[in-house]
Amino acid sequence: SSGINAEYGGPYQQEQRSDYRDYSSSRDRESGRDAGDRRHSPDRYKYRETASKSAQIFVRNIPFTLGNQQLRDFFRHAGHILDCNVMLDKEGRSRGCGTVRFESSADCDRAINMFHRAYLQGREIEVRIDN
Repeated sequence: SSGINAEYGGPYQQEQRSDYRDYSSSRDRESGRDAGDRRHSPDRYKYRETASKSAQIFVRNIPFTLGNQQLRDFFRHAGHILDCNVMLDKEGRSRGCGTVRFESSADCDRAINMFHRAYLQGREIEVRIDN
């Protein structure tokens, strides 16, 4: 015998606990759903997928004379653009950076590969995924 009490069963033994608390919401209890159903649902991972597969890029060092439409025209070769925005200060002047939102993350990756460290009106721009 190894000296371990057979009745104990070790640290991983499942036991009935008197201090068990049910953390499921009252809505789950009313509908008859088990809290574990939600934990293993594929819907649980939807937010994480969209967050990691961002379809928006951040562009630095763009010329101060560049507008939204000109930035859109420059990046349209990478894919379908949903939104394009040059950031402005309080006086309405360009801050020299902007964002471009694409239809898919593949278009976003293509834009980074095509235009990172490219020259736009004599300035070397930096393109990266927007956080």
